[in-house]
Amino acid sequence: MKRLMIAIALLAVPALAENDFDWLVRSMENHYGTKKTYIPLLGVANLFVKVARPAGTKDFKLAVFDHVDRNSHPSADELDIKFRSRGWKPFVRVTSNRKSERVQIFARESGRDHELLVTTFEDHEAVLVRVRVNAENLAKWVNNPRLMCGRARASSL
Repeated sequence: MKRLMIAIALLAVPALAENDFDWLVRSMENHYGTKKTYIPLLGVANLFVKVARPAGTKDFKLAVFDHVDRNSHPSADELDIKFRSRGWKPFVRVTSNRKSERVQIFARESGRDHELLVTTFEDHEAVLVRVRVNAENLAKWVNNPRLMCGRARASSL
């Protein structure tokens, strides 16, 4: 019986890690009282990213919430608390007071990789994107963003 319990626990650990983004999406769905917007062929795009690995990106997940009341967007502090509880650390926060737009980026280590969680809030839309990237390529990009834009484009900048 003990072995069965240990086996179930070991199998559940990867599932919990994989469902972390889904937990965040469900949390936002509960907050807004609406479901995320279905995006056709998103799985195909993710498959392309997994195979091609552009700029070291290993995979991504995306959730878009359309037609939401901008007054119901969670505050920056609410997001900090919610995401910190799942191991995310604030990385970047940009707010436009004129247009009531906000972008927050959170980061965390994931084994040998890093994960970035990008949140954007505009008038009637909210977006969550989780990207898993190779740590070395992320460091190169942070040190020189032009490097990851492609040689032809980078040389002309």
